Amino acid sequence: MKTLVSSSLAGVLLLLGASPALADRFWCGNRLIREEMPVAELKDKCGEPDSLEIVEEPVWATWPNGGVYQVGTVQKQYWVYDRGPQRFPAYLTVEGGIVQEIKLARRLPTDPEMRRRIGLGAYP
Repeated sequence: MKTLVSSSLAGVLLLLGASPALADRFWCGNRLIREEMPVAELKDKCGEPDSLEIVEEPVWATWPNGGVYQVGTVQKQYWVYDRGPQRFPAYLTVEGGIVQEIKLARRLPTDPEMRRRIGLGAYP
């Protein structure tokens, strides 16, 4: 009996640990925002972002010998929604008019590139 309880508890803990963190979605008021959502729908539900940066990033390809070369650029947009006190800000990456990635930050990012993108500047 003790083994059965231990196995059941281990199974529940494994399932809880394997559940997604839901970082691919968040609530904007009472409206659910998710990855793969068109920008028009996002703006309709949340309005304009608190911060927006548009960046041209290189697109790379690999030669058969392992070397890399640039084949073009892609425009990415980095949006930030400040969701108010006691709620994590939402950081969104938009490409081609579609939300590609959503991150909810528990604290300010330490990555200098991300800090620059959201207007925080480098650490002193």
